[in-house]
Amino acid sequence: MSVAHDISSRKYSEQVLRDYRQELERRVLERTRELTSNRAALQTITDNLPVLIAHVDADLRYRFNNQVYREVFGVEPSALRGKTVRDTIGASTFERCLPYFRRVLAGERVTHEDIVYEGAPSRVWNATYIPEFQREEIAGFYIMSQDITETKRRENQMRSEVMLDALTGLPNRRALAEQLALSVDAARDDAVPFALFFMDLDGFKSINDQHGHDVGDALLIQVAARLKKTTRAGDLVCRLAGDEFVLLARGISSSSACSRIAQDICRAIGRPFELGRVEAHLGTSVGIAMCAGGFDTSAEAMLGDADRAMYEAKRKGRNGFRFASVAADVAPTINNYLDADRRSAVHH
Repeated sequence: MSVAHDISSRKYSEQVLRDYRQELERRVLERTRELTSNRAALQTITDNLPVLIAHVDADLRYRFNNQVYREVFGVEPSALRGKTVRDTIGASTFERCLPYFRRVLAGERVTHEDIVYEGAPSRVWNATYIPEFQREEIAGFYIMSQDITETKRRENQMRSEVMLDALTGLPNRRALAEQLALSVDAARDDAVPFALFFMDLDGFKSINDQHGHDVGDALLIQVAARLKKTTRAGDLVCRLAGDEFVLLARGISSSSACSRIAQDICRAIGRPFELGRVEAHLGTSVGIAMCAGGFDTSAEAMLGDADRAMYEAKRKGRNGFRFASVAADVAPTINNYLDADRRSAVHH
């Protein structure tokens, strides 16, 4: 006896299954080759960009680094895979960056400015952290750090040019306005006192008219040098315009301290100036405005008060100083400005 079964359908199914497996294997192989090629292309592209590029997992371990890491940190990029970010950039830099890492791992795209890595202390970087999502979860993030050292240098140079007086090299009116506003805010919020000294040279115009602008410019340069030498290292000495100078002295809380500073300024400017064959004699009239904790004012009001006090000093005989008048409800030490002024005024 023999039994025959039609297995055409089964053979067809087996062939279809074999073809499917072969096609799947072919596609996997092609995809693997494609990924390998793409990774090589990605590595080639990123290696030739002047940017630090890295891929970091959620445990803050490197998964990818471009060749710029070797230039900056002296480490082969392939050797960094699996290493922690902390071990590469240094503990102190890592602590400064950690708040930004936490934000990007929470799903936020973050920009971190003005980074200085321990391995490259002379360079400044600007980093962007981009979160990596997998199935709606954060798997890590990408790092792109751009070297902005030259940009920062140009910015600082431009800022210096904008903020400095071209003749004397002292901070100018713009720099004073910025620092005075900060000092007023600090006095209001943190009760940090300061004093403002507005100075106008006595006798400068006649010397400038008699001997010419070159002598006048040389004289202003010497005046600036004397003011810098007379004042403290942390004080801000500015040239507003012409023969007008301003001193911003932080941490000054008493009228007696202001009087001593003003006396030192008057003595320093009162000494003769040697300008080649010309010996110049000057004085200076100083107006003083003080700002103590809880004293509600503005930068403009402070400068105006000191300016008016300076003109009062000129009217009272020049080469001396006067305090700005204050409201009756200000602290007693400030209420005694004018009395202290009368006792301590300097006249030559």
